[in-house]
Amino acid sequence: MSQFMVGRQPIFDAKLGVRGYELLFRDPVDPRPNGDKMTADVLVRAGLDLGLASLVGTKLAFVNATRSFLVGQHEVPFSPSQAVIEILEDVPRDAEVLAGCRRLVSKGYTLALDDYVWVSDDPLLELVSIVKLDVLALTHAELADAARQCAIFGAEPLAEKVETREQLAVCQDLGFDLFQGYLLSRPEVVEGQALSPSRLTCLRVLEKLCDPATSFGEVESIVRTDAALSYRFLRAAGAGAARGLYRSLSSVREAVVMLGERRLRAWVTLMLLSGAHEGCDEQFNIAMTRARMAELIAQEVEPRLMDQSSFHSWAGIGARPFAPGVVADDPRRPFARHRAARSIAQPHRDVGRDPRRRARLGGRRRRPQATLWARPGRSRAVLPSGARLGNRGLRSA
Repeated sequence: MSQFMVGRQPIFDAKLGVRGYELLFRDPVDPRPNGDKMTADVLVRAGLDLGLASLVGTKLAFVNATRSFLVGQHEVPFSPSQAVIEILEDVPRDAEVLAGCRRLVSKGYTLALDDYVWVSDDPLLELVSIVKLDVLALTHAELADAARQCAIFGAEPLAEKVETREQLAVCQDLGFDLFQGYLLSRPEVVEGQALSPSRLTCLRVLEKLCDPATSFGEVESIVRTDAALSYRFLRAAGAGAARGLYRSLSSVREAVVMLGERRLRAWVTLMLLSGAHEGCDEQFNIAMTRARMAELIAQEVEPRLMDQSSFHSWAGIGARPFAPGVVADDPRRPFARHRAARSIAQPHRDVGRDPRRRARLGGRRRRPQATLWARPGRSRAVLPSGARLGNRGLRSA
């Protein structure tokens, strides 16, 4: 179990309504790692551990991208309609970067130049939609010239580091469209706890995904051995189900199929970059054991639910209440988002209402019975709801 943090700072439009949020790397232990790790950590925490919807809702998510993300060595697995990729100021303008940026634009991503110092012959100006200008670093004349140049290239100027009302008024008069800074809102740090998947498991999955002969069943068999990895894939695939893009998920196999090979490879690579842990600890063993127990209970309660793929996913679903480090949306209702779990919980409550099932039980409802379980040196009677143990044995309340 590890503690993590993600920063977010809102970006406002001309009417001072929120257009989106810039997602920021935050880590008190290692505040300045390399750029690839910072970007990967933000993407994993925002997309898998917290959920992008919980951070930005339906607004835009601004994400800093290093050269490797621009040229296609690593992917940004967010929807193009919601992601704005910020090109850092130190990224060189070589042919590979330009080709990568054109590819991202063709896929529908919005590009932005971060901390930009105006250079009229910059080839990226024809591709970007937003130009972020540092109000503190530029003079009034430089800001005015930059605003005019943005209009020529059809890009929206964004005034960042706005700290006073005078700076805001000046930028509004110059025709700036977007604003960001301490005057409007300071960055907010969102904290959480999560289990990181095993580095070895991630490497095994990546190896399989790179093999053209690999089937989804082989990938699933590896994924479901790791509770944290199963949960993260269910979370990533379930984001689409929540928006109605496809049906609800009931297994890890469905999550693997829905994500597809490309997105699976992208997420696994990001997990490795952000720092998957080296081995499997006791919490994972407990989660997997109890998940298997939940699968067996489900098989007894409702055999028809146990098809060839369902409930091999209990490694991911069962990890939520059993592994204390896995983030849950509501710890009091750990299965609330999983339709399969609700299907399991429902049938055994309605045994007495279904005539066909009552017939299998002798045509009548069975009385509650006490269960006795024992530990070494100690035993205890577990009574059903609505029953009490009197002097003459078990009685119904």
